[in-house]
Amino acid sequence: MDVMVLEKQGNVVLVRSRIGCFKGIWCSPMPEILQKYVVEIDCDEIISYNKIEIVSAPIFCIEEENESTLITGLVQDIQAGVMFLKILESFIMIEVSEDSYFQKFIGKY
Repeated sequence: MDVMVLEKQGNVVLVRSRIGCFKGIWCSPMPEILQKYVVEIDCDEIISYNKIEIVSAPIFCIEEENESTLITGLVQDIQAGVMFLKILESFIMIEVSEDSYFQKFIGKY
């Protein structure tokens, strides 16, 4: 995903992308502020059934809310405990707790 670095504090950076601004931990050599980078987004948490919902508007976004990160995208597929969430031309692979429960989200935002 293409991002521009807006701020950095230690290894935590605030970036802007086409779908919003969000914070993350930078795992490579520290970036320069106001420079553009192509990044891979990783989620280190296993998503459980109470942390996902279907929304009515088919939009893509990543935003911060109440010290949590909200990610809205199209659930493309779920295989072997991994949800493939499409956001524009990018995919985020998110580990989920129960394949069978999450199957109903395929094809939904």
